Amino acid sequence: MLKDLSNLEKELAQLIADKKQQLSLDCVLPDAFKRLTRRIENNIIVYQQYSFTVSSTIDIYFPNQLWYFAAICVPLYTELKKYADLVKRNLTKKEIIDCKDNRTYAETLINSKSELIVEKDNVINFLSDYKWWRGGKTIDRGDYYYSPILSICNLVNASQGYVAEMCKYLSTNPEATQILLNVVDNLPEFIDDYEIIVESSKVVEFLCLTVKELLMFDENMSMIDFNINTKTIGVSGCNIGKLKDVQDKNDDPRRANDCDTSVVWEHNGKKYYFLKEQTADGGKAFIKAINEIYKPYYKAEFDNNMFILKKRKVQQLNIGLSNNQSKSQKCINGLPLQQIFFGAPGTGKSCGIKRTLDNNHVAENNIFRTTFHPDSDYSTFVGAYKPTMEVVPRYESSTGTQVEERRIAYNFIPQAFLNAYVRAYQTDENVYLVIEEINRGNCAQIFGDLFQLLDRGDDGKSEYSIKADTDIRTYLEGVLGDDNEGIKGGNLCLPANLYILATMNTSDQSLFPIDSAFKRRWEWEYVPIRNEGKGWVIAADGKEWDWWQFLEAVNEKIASVTDSEDKKLGYYFVKPADGHTITAKTFVGKVLFYLWNDVFKDYGFSDDEFQTKEGKEIRYPMFYETAVAGQEVNEGLIAQFLNKLLPKPEETDEATNTTTQEEA
Repeated sequence: MLKDLSNLEKELAQLIADKKQQLSLDCVLPDAFKRLTRRIENNIIVYQQYSFTVSSTIDIYFPNQLWYFAAICVPLYTELKKYADLVKRNLTKKEIIDCKDNRTYAETLINSKSELIVEKDNVINFLSDYKWWRGGKTIDRGDYYYSPILSICNLVNASQGYVAEMCKYLSTNPEATQILLNVVDNLPEFIDDYEIIVESSKVVEFLCLTVKELLMFDENMSMIDFNINTKTIGVSGCNIGKLKDVQDKNDDPRRANDCDTSVVWEHNGKKYYFLKEQTADGGKAFIKAINEIYKPYYKAEFDNNMFILKKRKVQQLNIGLSNNQSKSQKCINGLPLQQIFFGAPGTGKSCGIKRTLDNNHVAENNIFRTTFHPDSDYSTFVGAYKPTMEVVPRYESSTGTQVEERRIAYNFIPQAFLNAYVRAYQTDENVYLVIEEINRGNCAQIFGDLFQLLDRGDDGKSEYSIKADTDIRTYLEGVLGDDNEGIKGGNLCLPANLYILATMNTSDQSLFPIDSAFKRRWEWEYVPIRNEGKGWVIAADGKEWDWWQFLEAVNEKIASVTDSEDKKLGYYFVKPADGHTITAKTFVGKVLFYLWNDVFKDYGFSDDEFQTKEGKEIRYPMFYETAVAGQEVNEGLIAQFLNKLLPKPEETDEATNTTTQEEA
């Protein structure tokens, strides 16, 4: 007895719709399923934590979710095959093809076939009405089942067409299918939780930061079906980029600042800069595109004259782990196993990590810190033999008396990575390796073969172990014991309780570019510039200026002059010693030094803010030229600079906010 294909498809489509939010999260697959599905015909399957690779002559990468979609669709494939086998036994290829969209002809043929008459109504619909079963390709073809399966999964018929082949395979492997269906039946409730990562009243700033975020998430924004013109690229209602070649060759000085040249991506072999010529309507159009294309990972909105981008909080849905499997350690505050926090200098990246660890009472002996720099290498990150001083006994030849002597000896000295690695294998508690300024060092050189360990498996451990060299193996066997999982068989493997957190200043991103393969092994979180509400003020020449107002004004100036967001100042770029007031000396030594020597030196100081009352350019040393007794810096010149940049300040004795707040 054949089932009604239309009703069956509706049931399965509804099931997929009900589970699709949960399946949109990072999914793992049960180990029992993986053991049953290592090879399909001539294709070898290699599983990563949230994806798998199908290898034959070429490698194709898929998300784990496709297996779950395929398992749900097995009943449909099985029923379609029953229909197809039935008609192919009774009709010729030409007859099957000619029945499409010809109900009368199909009915005539069926009336002459006794096996078909039993299922007359369903078979007539199958042969003549392809819409009834969501068919696309004719039934005589070997891939006739692709269209209905992809249709109920709401997937495009590109590389994801393989889900139909996976479904076909699962129909022959009921044990593997049932493992997946058991997982689907017990999916946890979906939590739709987002956090604001970009918020601005200025459409150009919003779009620039949003494009940067999307490029980190989706290389070259490949998910967008761009509208392409001769010079620009964008979405309906918003040209977001300008052709790099056109901008670079433009001799018109009026067009020199059209683009932010630090934001560049590639599409169809051509490179584009972010286009700064934007309107509020264009921003709203791009918001619409984000909500359509990047759902559920991002949400964007325009609310109360503010452009807002929200990112879904990281949820790693370990739906493939059964109750008797060990689950990876749960990270505090939702931190993934490996995460890079990036943003402008002073946005609080390092402070945010420290605050999270402190608030969750992580013991100091479970935190290991290091800072990358241009001279960092494998030996300074992992460990190496170094000369050390040690006391050794020696006997006087003349008297035979034993004396102690200090000599140079060579010993293996572990560094931050190995120290954290050893500690993680010595405790059940979570251990954190914090890497500051990760892009100031050459990551490929520093990590070396440890790079392979960054692929984590279902249980949070490294998916692939590596062989330790002789020096590291000898050291670890001495510390942990040769039967410890951390060095057993001479293999290195990251444990599930070892978390690696890193920071990156976007202003330093040109030092050592991080390649895409390395990036993919980390979660990335943008730390925006925001008002932390601490009420800090700048004090000079008997007056006070609001620190946040200064940041807003100077960051707007930086963006307009440098065509870049990377040189902007974050709220914690400088911190007042007393928790409230940034002194004139500190302001000159840290803030103005940065502005004059790192930001504006290559762009000139022709704007009014950088001119003296006499119309001369303010040189940085002039801030230290003062004849006022008791002043270490020229506070009058500081006041002049701030007055031109900001609204009129309040007198010092009228300042109201004097609350000291804890340093972040």
